[in-house]
Amino acid sequence: MIDSTYWSRATAGRVSRRRLIRGGATAGLGLATAALIGCGGGDEDEAAPAATSAPAATAAAAATTAAAATPAGEQIKRGGTHHYPATTALNDEMDPHKSTSQAAILWSFIGNTGTRLDREATKVVPELIASWEQVDDTTLTFTVRDGKWHSGRAIDAEDAVFNLMRISGRLEPEQVARYQRRTTLTGMDSAEAIDEKTVRVKFTQPTSTFLGGLSDFRNSWVPRDFFDNGGDFKDPNTLVGSGAFAIDHWEDEVKSTFKRNPEYWKTAGVTDTWPAGAENLPYLDGLEIVWVPDTTSAIAAFAGGDIDYILNPSRTDRETIKKLNAKAREEIWPFGNWHHWRFNPQRKPFDDVRVRQALFRVPAYDVLANEALGEGYWNYTGPLTAGFGAAIPSDEIAKMPGWNPATKDADIAEAKKLMSAAGMDDPTFDVPIMPPSATQAGFYFDSSVRMIDMLKKVWPNINATIDLPADSATFGKRQVEGDFGTIIYIIFPQPDAVLELQSQYLSTGSRNYGKFKSQEIDDLLLKAGTQFDSNERKATLIEAQRKLITDHMAMVTIDMPNYTAWLNPYVKGMEGFGGRIDGGAYDAWRHTEHMWFDK
Repeated sequence: MIDSTYWSRATAGRVSRRRLIRGGATAGLGLATAALIGCGGGDEDEAAPAATSAPAATAAAAATTAAAATPAGEQIKRGGTHHYPATTALNDEMDPHKSTSQAAILWSFIGNTGTRLDREATKVVPELIASWEQVDDTTLTFTVRDGKWHSGRAIDAEDAVFNLMRISGRLEPEQVARYQRRTTLTGMDSAEAIDEKTVRVKFTQPTSTFLGGLSDFRNSWVPRDFFDNGGDFKDPNTLVGSGAFAIDHWEDEVKSTFKRNPEYWKTAGVTDTWPAGAENLPYLDGLEIVWVPDTTSAIAAFAGGDIDYILNPSRTDRETIKKLNAKAREEIWPFGNWHHWRFNPQRKPFDDVRVRQALFRVPAYDVLANEALGEGYWNYTGPLTAGFGAAIPSDEIAKMPGWNPATKDADIAEAKKLMSAAGMDDPTFDVPIMPPSATQAGFYFDSSVRMIDMLKKVWPNINATIDLPADSATFGKRQVEGDFGTIIYIIFPQPDAVLELQSQYLSTGSRNYGKFKSQEIDDLLLKAGTQFDSNERKATLIEAQRKLITDHMAMVTIDMPNYTAWLNPYVKGMEGFGGRIDGGAYDAWRHTEHMWFDK
């Protein structure tokens, strides 16, 4: 029986306790939004269908396939405190279901998601959801893990239903737009706790994305009685999770400490899903966030052993680290963020696919990526970031016209023909490129300058310019409103291939900022969302990706950056921890429970 007066307050007569939880036909749920994913380029089956179509026994078995991070033969040492740096204030509202980023840092330490993707992003594995069964095409049941909140109360099915409702935005329909991950649960019609540990979820139609969506690293669960017990997302000292660490003291921009959770559910006899075999987590006694004024100070602290790792340093910073800390170890892994150059098809001449295709074929994307990121620190990617098993692999994209450095002269010749076919032998139209801030440096600005130079070498009279926004907030507003000609930016992808493609290319997609429309693409993406068979689903998504490249080119995908972490040599348990889907820097934060010190 739910005893949370918050839930009763929030639903105000619309939903009663312990009864079937239902939303309206849409209940504020669109078909897409933003999230995460990692890289790869392999041919592995896609993660989400395997999860949603797997019975409980299969899902549990899948949880044991990941490779252990700690090298064989090493004796794990317990104890110690992990120190990592922050260079900016962490003052966002720490609500994991509303925050765009900062809350996920804290919840990576103190919380858990319902499910999780394995390192290779090929399977959905259990987390707070211990097992599941696809009863029929529109019904899923799952069992909640035996575990406790930091408050000491057992996690139950009512907690699960509360979080599904809250993530979807249905508890506060008047604020539904603030629930950033609501479309990770696209298709959910109802959720019901049918006993203390079992939940039944009904869908409006066959839906293959649900468990993959729950694996979004920002979908951490919170206890249903959090508010009744004095919790306040604006005060991190009150946060209550289920994770490896609990907040001990929070003082933003001064010092914040976390202590080991002695009743963490990954205890003796409960082996972790990633890496397989890990138990009695965490190994450390605690962790501490240390604020430093800037990256230079962080690198100096890292070299002196005052902090344990540096995440994703720039190409220049990597060279400094090598000089100051010769024994530091670099971890590098392909991750699913992707840089892109987006056209606005609602504006002339970008409404003509021939113009879009012509512009796409000119820039040298290897030059852009090597100059900004460094050789070996990026991968080619197509319309679906190459971290997904259902993506066109990086090595295949690298051989395609436009991306392929070896065919650039031929591509430019074809670009001229396409532009002539559009009626412009000597184009003079405007090509404004808007970066995400007014900063006249960094990847976006520098790449814009290089692209403009490349375009003008082919068409000297084209009016390609940098359209600097007044600030980041202005960029965000103009992007959402479609107030641009072209944009250069980066996408942090969804935890599911279908959700990711729908968010970008579906006519109603939440990140389809240029309002690209194609009934053919809509039909393919909606079809994929109903397919449980991973091979059928992948075939549909591949077809959609190829049509986007050959028939539409609504977006130019520039590259998919790798992610890196530099660790002091005494840091153990972080070998091979980076995942294709888990979230870049969040890979490290979520993996802290496996960290141990050899000193």
